[in-house]
Amino acid sequence: DDGFEFFGGSVNGKWLSSLFVDDDAFDSDEGYQGKLQFIFALVDQDGDHAAEMDSKNDDQRRSFPKVSGATFIKSGHSSGRDNGLIQIREGGGGEFYNMILTGKAGAGLENNNCFTETRTSTLTSIGTAPNYLYWSPNNIINTVRADTGVANQFKIASASPDNCVWTSGDPTSRTVDPNLQLVPSVWTTVSDLKQIDPRPVESGNAFSGVDAISDSFFTSTTYSGAFGTNMWLDGWSYLSENGLVPSGDVLPTAANTLPSSITASMNLNADTTYYMTQQVFVKAPAVLTIPAGTTIKAYRQDANGKAPTLVIEQGAQIIAEGVTNI
Repeated sequence: DDGFEFFGGSVNGKWLSSLFVDDDAFDSDEGYQGKLQFIFALVDQDGDHAAEMDSKNDDQRRSFPKVSGATFIKSGHSSGRDNGLIQIREGGGGEFYNMILTGKAGAGLENNNCFTETRTSTLTSIGTAPNYLYWSPNNIINTVRADTGVANQFKIASASPDNCVWTSGDPTSRTVDPNLQLVPSVWTTVSDLKQIDPRPVESGNAFSGVDAISDSFFTSTTYSGAFGTNMWLDGWSYLSENGLVPSGDVLPTAANTLPSSITASMNLNADTTYYMTQQVFVKAPAVLTIPAGTTIKAYRQDANGKAPTLVIEQGAQIIAEGVTNI
């Protein structure tokens, strides 16, 4: 059924991971008014939502979760393709910042069955808590429908009887690629997921447009989503136990990641550990020189499901002279 359920109360949570549940990874209802940060969900083909956040119409107390720093990823699938990664309904309020929603979902944010709460992406229009729903325009949504491949950020039921009318021009989000290290484009269940790295690449889109929140519960970050450079799943998650995420000491950067195409001669440094996150082609007339003692590690697969491989094309060269002892 659900991963984490918050029914009423105001319990807070950080560093929460919910994987491959049949219904909702995170479910809140019954007037829940807690705070959540660094929350992660992988939703496979059988899952419903990464988060379903309900209230009880206009009854008080209204549900009002405050969330910052979520990474929600939906797999490929052939059913349930209309579902939003997050569904907020039944008059639910709340504040949502620094979110990353990506994958093959019917929409990023789905909003239906609304009541008198204000719904806006404009801070000056929020009104008084808990009677508003604020969705930051800095959140990143680049979900696409599984059946058509068409990008679709929002699924808002604005017509009667749902009446989910937002302030003019809202809701809004950034449509950019979050530039995560590795999210396979083709996977449906855990059985065909060989590896994933939900951390954002350095200087990528997740490191810009970050909301600062005036609340002592929330850790200040320089990035959107549940992860920065720290792979906090390492050592305790199912993904870590089964080798589906890199170990915590693996951190590809622009300086240590081999590019997909090497067109000019390149000399590696034995003091640097290099990473192949994709297939690497050395093209003529380039020469790739690998000195003795150099370490090169590879992810299990790239975003297209292919094993990272070093390919020396005709006319290119590789010089890799080893030693018997290091």
